[in-house]
Amino acid sequence: ERGEGQQGNGGNKPPRFYDHGKENPRSMVMDVVLMGAAVSADTNRWRKVRQVVAGRLVNVYSPLDWLLRVLVRSSEMSYSLAGIQPIQNVGGVENIDVSAVVVDHFAYDKEIMSILEIIKFYP
Repeated sequence: ERGEGQQGNGGNKPPRFYDHGKENPRSMVMDVVLMGAAVSADTNRWRKVRQVVAGRLVNVYSPLDWLLRVLVRSSEMSYSLAGIQPIQNVGGVENIDVSAVVVDHFAYDKEIMSILEIIKFYP
């Protein structure tokens, strides 16, 4: 579901440029696909990201990614990572579990074509 001011490819919306927060930035980026991302799964951060993505915002994750799990434990991070779990309670975020093809962090590059097929992303 698209928010106010967000249109797909066929919209007549003029291009927007980043204004350093002076206005409410919307639809600055068409599509975002994050795979095995070592970024916070914090819902407030993801809501802000969702505001600037006009198209798809996809969190591709694998709970089997031991490298990200070790990273969280070894650095005593106080937050969880998007690359090993779904993003909760943020409308418009697609969470895709690819543990069927990604058994560790190093499999993402080998399985890129399979992942793109799974998420039905055809650039």
